[in-house]
Amino acid sequence: MKTAANNPGLFDKLILDGAWESGEMLLKRFVERPELFYDPQRGTPSEKTKTYRFYRWITSTWLVRKHFNGTAADLKPNGPALKKLGDVPMLLFHGVNDLVISEAQFNGVWHNKAGAKTAIITDARHLSNHIKYKQLFSWCSNCFLDLGNEVLEYSLSSPEALARTYEELRQYKELKQTAKKH
Repeated sequence: MKTAANNPGLFDKLILDGAWESGEMLLKRFVERPELFYDPQRGTPSEKTKTYRFYRWITSTWLVRKHFNGTAADLKPNGPALKKLGDVPMLLFHGVNDLVISEAQFNGVWHNKAGAKTAIITDARHLSNHIKYKQLFSWCSNCFLDLGNEVLEYSLSSPEALARTYEELRQYKELKQTAKKH
């Protein structure tokens, strides 16, 4: 999101899975639960492992705090970065069982992003939509990229709309393949 905001015109669409906007909130979650660094989907490593102790140490260092607060995660609620993305359509995936990105973090991105956007909410864990819901993730991503945000939203409105859009996407991909051959 930050790259797109700082380089207008670089992307014409964005697909975000596990989108967050506040580096401070994200870092706080990792400091409170350093096991998330080790296993962001389940957050369950043994406290006796060297890896766990290493991540507990690294999350408490001032270097990590400075990095997250200063550069890499400089997306604030109602901040200028999200406002710059008003004309870039977004497809957002979020899992309600995400241990890293809270519902409040996701809602911050959703509510502060103006313009075209669609959200797919699942019960997946952090960044697991593409694994747990492969077909849904693939379908929504392909439809969004190839046919656009409006068509994706339309396809989700009824079974008939989904069947029509499925056929349109199939035809589009077929035409694209034919054009590549010539």
